[in-house]
Amino acid sequence: MDHGGALFYIRTNGGGRRNFRLVAAPVDDPRPARWTELIPHREDVMLEDAEVFAEHYVVHARQDGLIILIPLAELCWWVVRRRVSPARALTYLSMSGALILVVFSPQLLMWKTLYGSFLTIPQGTGFFNWSSPHVLATLFSTRHGLISWHPIFLLGLLGLVPLWKEHREVALVILFVFAGELYVNSAVSNWWADDAFGGRRFVSLIPFLTVPLTVVLTRMRRRLVAAVLAALVLWNGLSLIQYRLRFVSMSEPLTIREMTVDRLLVPFRLIQSILR
Repeated sequence: MDHGGALFYIRTNGGGRRNFRLVAAPVDDPRPARWTELIPHREDVMLEDAEVFAEHYVVHARQDGLIILIPLAELCWWVVRRRVSPARALTYLSMSGALILVVFSPQLLMWKTLYGSFLTIPQGTGFFNWSSPHVLATLFSTRHGLISWHPIFLLGLLGLVPLWKEHREVALVILFVFAGELYVNSAVSNWWADDAFGGRRFVSLIPFLTVPLTVVLTRMRRRLVAAVLAALVLWNGLSLIQYRLRFVSMSEPLTIREMTVDRLLVPFRLIQSILR
């Protein structure tokens, strides 16, 4: 808990949840009934700390640790292509491991203090089901499926084919990261990420998939590129409005009609809401 002006800022995991949310409470009456939620609880993100300043607050959260596998993939590729010897690769790996241990030692100590173990899954042992990942649902389900909610990701993935022909190393790294993120995110018990907008857990893939996406777009005519991008941006924007204004459920599967006809009718619903 921290204090700022007339408010207390409280990091709480009430209700039996292991992750935290951030709420504000009046100093003169900090009962839970008076709390205002600032940052909601999220199953896949650990809100570790919050610091309050005069006109803002700073939060510390943990997410997207899988990106650290990129250097490992590159090192493996170097060994396969015989750019480095296995012995030198092992040396590099040992040095990287030591550096990672130093950098993450504060995190490990925090885990030990909070949960009694240096290595743990804060959400509980049942949070991951490694043997039965929901890969297809995570990609194509109407319940926040990555590609069904954000078709532009499909275009980026298709771009891996021409990218593989031109820059195989780059394509391999991107494919490695995507496959890793897909496996981890689909192995989570709530693979749809509760009430998150679409495939929010894949947001860290955006910088990587822009590379194959660019390869695809550069092979298309300019007018076609403009039309495709405008359509995809418009579609995603309508989806976001539909989601944020609660025209559809934020956590349950959507119907095909809700993802097609109703989405196209969002502007008309907005106009009707304004005129009322």
